[in-house]
Amino acid sequence: MDARHDHPKLVLPPPTYPAVLFVMAWVLDQHLIPPFIDSVSSAPLLGAILVILGLGAAGWAVLRFMRAGTHVEPHKPTLAMVMDGPFRFSRNPIYASFFALFAGVGMIMKLEWTIVFLPILWLCLRLWVIAPEEAFLSSRFGSEYEHYRQKVRRWL
Repeated sequence: MDARHDHPKLVLPPPTYPAVLFVMAWVLDQHLIPPFIDSVSSAPLLGAILVILGLGAAGWAVLRFMRAGTHVEPHKPTLAMVMDGPFRFSRNPIYASFFALFAGVGMIMKLEWTIVFLPILWLCLRLWVIAPEEAFLSSRFGSEYEHYRQKVRRWL
């Protein structure tokens, strides 16, 4: 397979989805509905915990990609399958960390719209990022990926 095409064809880069939805949440919060999270005094603390967990999981996953000698960016050639580290627990630890970061920052900033947008983020990632990546990995790594896919959950 030509190395220039050795990657899934994605609609947009994965971080685009949480970034756009976060901006939308902020705009809606500023202009439409006052926050209801204000009454939950523990929301910023819980948000900080989610941010720390999200950054930790994403960092661990990136280190595993680097150690395997493959690219983190889905638009670059995939050189190896990574099945250790956080990938023992989730086939998508970086995308799972997107949820923790999205919700965590939203809680810290008291943006209730981030909670409303979590299912939309899930749907965007599932349809336009994970589905093409899974199809690509299946064609690239065949039975090795299918065995991994049967053994490890998509999320957690």
